[in-house]
Amino acid sequence: MSDLMYFDCHSVIGQRPRKHRRERWSTEHLLEDMDLAEIAGALAVHAVATTYDPVYGNGRLGPELAKAPDRLFGAWCVAPLGSPGFYETGDDMVRAMEERDVRAARIVPGGFSAHPEMMGPTFEVLQDRRILTLMEVGSGRNPIGWGAADVLSFFHDLLSRYPRLPVLLIDHLWGQQRPIHRLMELHENLHIEFSNYQINRGIERYIADFGDDRLLFGTGMTAKSPGAARAFVDYAQVPDESKRKIAGGNLKRLLGGQGPEHAAPR
Repeated sequence: MSDLMYFDCHSVIGQRPRKHRRERWSTEHLLEDMDLAEIAGALAVHAVATTYDPVYGNGRLGPELAKAPDRLFGAWCVAPLGSPGFYETGDDMVRAMEERDVRAARIVPGGFSAHPEMMGPTFEVLQDRRILTLMEVGSGRNPIGWGAADVLSFFHDLLSRYPRLPVLLIDHLWGQQRPIHRLMELHENLHIEFSNYQINRGIERYIADFGDDRLLFGTGMTAKSPGAARAFVDYAQVPDESKRKIAGGNLKRLLGGQGPEHAAPR
């Protein structure tokens, strides 16, 4: 379809550790790849926030977004409220996000537990404000992702505890089809993207089973090329209106209307 406005829900910019020197990583690289694949906008986190420190990395995100404010939109990495180096209260965190018009959060595994005694107050604030929350799924390939030992148990408990929190799973794999499908059956607050989840007729099956409101377009840029993710939606055998929602409409709705206003330049 020529009128699809693609809005990527899953991209990362900035320096990251153990990166090959020829890998793409910068905001300029992201924009070049977006132009190449005709992607209108991207929701981005800063790699330094995911690998070093959330507050410092989030602070570095703003100047990068300012390079293309009509196309790039920010997601902040968040940590347990009151923990060393992070915001003391939910009001402090939300106020800082609102001042910078940041409407999504990402919770990165590895530095703390998601146990309610640690992350409960953070999750409660995100749920109360209906802030879209990205969480990467663990696997044998990504052992430090959330729920790596048991994806179904981990996310079933989490989604049951915070039923009004819009959660977006990222980086799950085709081999995790059974637990992901069951989680989608059980939890209406669960959303998925397809950058690593390009299962055979996946979009068609998920629309048939769950409708098209919880399916999002994600690429995994800058570490990945966006072409496969784009083609997965382009060639899906689904109604045009479903493609519009998945390509960018659902993400824009979840962000309260934030997103690109114009199609990508050709």
